[in-house]
Amino acid sequence: MTSGVISLSLDSEESLGHRAAPLRQWAALSSRSLREMARNGDFIIALITPAIFTLAYYVPLRTMLELPSYMGGGGVRNYGQFVVPLIAFGAVALTMQQAALKAAKDAKQGMTARLYTMPIPRVVPLMSRMSGNFLRAAVALTAAIAYGHLINFRFEGGWLHAAFFVAFVLFVGVSLILGADALGTLTANPRAVTQALTLPILIFGMMSTGLIPETGFPEFARPFVRNQPVSQFAETMRAFAGGTATLETVGPGLAWAVAVFVLLGGLAVWAAVRRR
Repeated sequence: MTSGVISLSLDSEESLGHRAAPLRQWAALSSRSLREMARNGDFIIALITPAIFTLAYYVPLRTMLELPSYMGGGGVRNYGQFVVPLIAFGAVALTMQQAALKAAKDAKQGMTARLYTMPIPRVVPLMSRMSGNFLRAAVALTAAIAYGHLINFRFEGGWLHAAFFVAFVLFVGVSLILGADALGTLTANPRAVTQALTLPILIFGMMSTGLIPETGFPEFARPFVRNQPVSQFAETMRAFAGGTATLETVGPGLAWAVAVFVLLGGLAVWAAVRRR
């Protein structure tokens, strides 16, 4: 894959000293990143992936989980309303793998090292990658909500709760993407980094209350299932979607979201500014 041509305003000391220089540099790098994503079909993948998740989760599980007696974990009144938070979160979280792959490719192909030899603030390349990743996550979330509408998902609490739902998902998604970008930058190994992220995504997604209620899991697994972050994220999103958000219902999820952002955001900044 070609890295493309980067045009930055770095020709004179005067332009470098100007306040707008980092902003122009960010815009140039972000434009390159968006063009590359468009060529690679990343936005098409962002539209298709939530549809695959919707079919994979809703179609085989709806009938079973809407039965009151199914494995002690049924009785879900509207499985579409129940599962769409996990579909939305999964679609956004999948951007994490693509972000790690992009960062690892840039590091392996020498693009990251080349940028570090230029008089560019070291966080500018990170922010430019995050711009593209954020747009991809937003497209995936929009698609997930649209497909969810087809399976009877609704925002029952009005526009304010819907806005909190969207903001919360994107906030968590950005946190995960920051961590994935750091991992890709540090390893510079595209194959290894995508494989390393696959297993945690599967474990935390499948072993969560995002897919089935807690009562559907074996007794010994319930403490982990109930308290792990994806379950708390799903419960918070359901509260926002259902208009039942209170400090008690959304507090644990918000606490996990802030903790993840501080941890992974700090890791991403450290990976971007460390000396090589």
